[in-house]
Amino acid sequence: DILAVKEYWDYVQAVLYEEPEVWGAESQVSARVFPKGEAPEGWENMEMYGTLDFYALRSRRLIVADYKHGEGVFVEVEENEQLMDYAYMKWVELGKPKLDAVTLVIVQPRAIAGGDPIRKWETTTEHLEEFAAKLTEAIRLSLEEEAPVNPGEWCQFCRAAGSCSALGAATFELLDERGEEIERFGEREQLDPLTLSDSQIGDILEKK
Repeated sequence: DILAVKEYWDYVQAVLYEEPEVWGAESQVSARVFPKGEAPEGWENMEMYGTLDFYALRSRRLIVADYKHGEGVFVEVEENEQLMDYAYMKWVELGKPKLDAVTLVIVQPRAIAGGDPIRKWETTTEHLEEFAAKLTEAIRLSLEEEAPVNPGEWCQFCRAAGSCSALGAATFELLDERGEEIERFGEREQLDPLTLSDSQIGDILEKK
């Protein structure tokens, strides 16, 4: 959709018109997950990484923008974990400069849910550091042999959804609670939660 991409392009051009000191598009960013000396054994060099669609630094403000072409899932910008992760990594990569604000931006012109196609949320580097600390701890827990699991709507796009026993158990629990799902997807003894399709998982988790 050319018009959707143009809306994103126009936003980027408007930011560049303000002549930021530093900016980049389709920029690879990464950061070490665990501080030196605090990593679990064997995970000392573990990194998180991603690709920033666009970022700019101007007047002690870091802007991190992400273009979403999809229309079916309305992406919230407030407390958006993907963007907070990207913004934190870029801030670290820039040398942790003193900032007055960090602006996260979602550009999603085709979202059928309506709302502003360009959504912004302002936060601080202190908040990003708190988020990064929580993320690091969650990653640490996930590496444990008996890692805690918590099925929810975030499972819809997880690559491990097809082999997750916790999601399978949650699925059976929901099917037992709602007879319409049993009728829709088949009898319980014929249903294997490990072979549910992405759309079936999405439908079930949405009802949860």
